[in-house]
Amino acid sequence: MADIFDELNEDLRAERARGLARRYGAMGAGVLVVVLIGVGGWQGWKWQQSRQAEAASGPYLAATGVLTPGAQRGQPTDPDAFAKIAATAPTGYRTLAELQEAALRWSAGDTAKALALWDKVGTDGDSPMLRDLGNLLWAQHSIDAGDPSAIAARTSKLQAQANPWRPLAQEVDAMVAIRQDDKDKATRLLRTLVADPAAADGLRRRASELLVVLGAPPEARG
Repeated sequence: MADIFDELNEDLRAERARGLARRYGAMGAGVLVVVLIGVGGWQGWKWQQSRQAEAASGPYLAATGVLTPGAQRGQPTDPDAFAKIAATAPTGYRTLAELQEAALRWSAGDTAKALALWDKVGTDGDSPMLRDLGNLLWAQHSIDAGDPSAIAARTSKLQAQANPWRPLAQEVDAMVAIRQDDKDKATRLLRTLVADPAAADGLRRRASELLVVLGAPPEARG
């Protein structure tokens, strides 16, 4: 009887961990979208100083709500507006517009289009950092239903020590391990995150909470 209760506790713990993983993955993606909106605003100001980008800066800032009177800044709603910008915008704005469009398509339930856009950015984004971000976002949004080997192929590109997306990529790997009921791998990855000074405080906190749910608190040794 004790064995049965132990098994039930393990199942409940794993299910709760998967639920937290899904919630935290969505939170991480949302934070990145907010960051991108901020980057877009800064890029808009910078590019407005250049005649070459004047044609793109106005539509981009209007689409994000920055130039719309009475609009709530940082709350864009029209993915088609960003699609039009990406079709004609110069380097920089094109990739930012594609990332914005992808986030909005995903929010609207068009997951296939969103994943295709993140895949495009991951392949031909305007800079290595944005290409890496495209791969990270594709992986984050594939945690629940994506092929684990395909996700691993994306996150493996982000594992260099100096890569700014490395901790978030490791979080994705840990969540996929939870989804696959690979507690040992998930525990190892999450403990690495907790001890990683390059990981953001919120990311380390999420990793600690998931370890507790998995029954493997950070201070444990194994």
